[in-house]
Amino acid sequence: MSIEKWLPARYMASFTWPVPSQLVERGGDGVTYYNKSRKVDEPFIATLSMDRTWVVASFTRETGNVWSNPDLTCRHVDPQIPLPTHQKGKVEVKVLVLGSSLEDAQQRMLEQRSSLK
Repeated sequence: MSIEKWLPARYMASFTWPVPSQLVERGGDGVTYYNKSRKVDEPFIATLSMDRTWVVASFTRETGNVWSNPDLTCRHVDPQIPLPTHQKGKVEVKVLVLGSSLEDAQQRMLEQRSSLK
């Protein structure tokens, strides 16, 4: 009997970072990374429920990329800021849980994104 070990995958799309030349990569941790061949327009990622009545979306003011691990239903728009040693910084990520459409979530992101740090 053979037991197959499950390893997660990450689906990544650049926003400000360059698009990697390799669209499929196997990480040293065993995770397979699937890179989108073009950049996304906004630092926004969302999941729509199967019945299309709920949407969960995450966004930030600025990020290098957005990514998802659909097997774990996670979405990331992790911003990064350069900091000198022993200094503090502040970044914000907003998560929306809406009983509405994907278009509504995107519209709310467009209205609120500029107010984030």
